[in-house]
Parts: sequence; C-alpha cells; structure tokens
Amino acid sequence: MTTIVGHPTPEPLTLDELNTRIEKVIDVLSGHLPNKWIDDLKEQHDGLVKSEDEHGLDENETALMFAFWHAARAVIRDLIVHGDDVRLTRTAISD
Repeated sequence: MTTIVGHPTPEPLTLDELNTRIEKVIDVLSGHLPNKWIDDLKEQHDGLVKSEDEHGLDENETALMFAFWHAARAVIRDLIVHGDDVRLTRTAISD
C-alpha cells in the first residue's frame, strides 16, 4: 500500500512510539516560542490580567503556556499520524 504521494505506507505507530516522536519534536522547539506567542497576545489584547507570580510567570501566562504546549502536541501528533494527507499552502504575510 502507498500513500497519496506515492511513498510506502509506514507501519502504524504504537502510542508510546507516537509520544516519543512528539516529545522529540517538542525538544527541538525553542522555549522562546511560547514566550513570543504570549507577548504577541499581550500586544493584540489587553485582556491578560496580571496576578501574583507563579514559577516566574503570572498565572495567566502559566495557563497560556500549558494551553500552547497542549495545542502544539495535538498539532504535531496529527502531522505525524496524518502527515501525508496534509496540504500546506503558502499565505502572504500581511504587515
């Protein structure tokens, strides 16, 4: 059996193998990435309310970090599992 693009279909991953591959991708991503994402949110929205520090970040930032990495893991998982079905298009970046 082959994929849409003609590559041999890989053997299905076990859940442990999938989690290991996801974590390898996460390890490569910079810790700066979620910080930049939070900074961008702060610039776009005034709704981030400051509260007492928790692990060097305010509670909202901590919750956003967890949400960011949870979403990132879901996206990476889906790309690993369904990567051959994904069609990426280039979109012009507006200023």
